[in-house]
Amino acid sequence: MTRDVLPFPKPVRMTDPNYLRFIRRQPCCVSGTASEASHIVPEGWGKTGSKVSDYRTAPMNWRLHKEYHRIGRKAFEAKYAIDLDLVQLQYLETYISALRDGEDLGQR
Repeated sequence: MTRDVLPFPKPVRMTDPNYLRFIRRQPCCVSGTASEASHIVPEGWGKTGSKVSDYRTAPMNWRLHKEYHRIGRKAFEAKYAIDLDLVQLQYLETYISALRDGEDLGQR
């Protein structure tokens, strides 16, 4: 009996409702309008059967979020001249710094 073995294990999905709430309270990273949390799929991951970690999110308004999924990441980044890896890292660093400094992130 043979088993298919993935060359890399399936990524573990980390969830954090407080972080998603923090992201939703930020302005859209493209338009500056009200946003929702958009999970950003890293290059080369494709469809792994599950969502990516909540820490891989960026704030986008609903129209841009829908467009992101419709046209794909590369086309979206080119169209809006944005690096979504950098955007998500900047928000994560802001969140971690605020937690470390004891800031009230409105988590309730």
